Amino acid sequence: MVRVKGPLINEAAVEKVELLVQDAISQGAKVVVGGKRHNLGLTFYEPTIISDVKNEVLIARREIFGLVTPVIPFKKEEEAIQIANDTDSGFYYFIYDPYIGV
Repeated sequence: MVRVKGPLINEAAVEKVELLVQDAISQGAKVVVGGKRHNLGLTFYEPTIISDVKNEVLIARREIFGLVTPVIPFKKEEEAIQIANDTDSGFYYFIYDPYIGV
């Protein structure tokens, strides 16, 4: 299966994504995949997953508008709900797993 990802809208959008990713890394997050500009150049940024993100970092508080998924760890469902509701923005997160319920 071929998956095509498009560029971000402009250079400022790429710089914003870079800032958000670097801020998370500087506070202990780890890049699992991606985390840099794509080799296609221009305004392409690699699809990125970062783990061990703290809920206080910028990427957890701002809309990203890029292919970046921050993973915020939690121990109990109640904690996950509190983390999801602890924002002034209307973020949308989801988990898709074709094996759930199988």
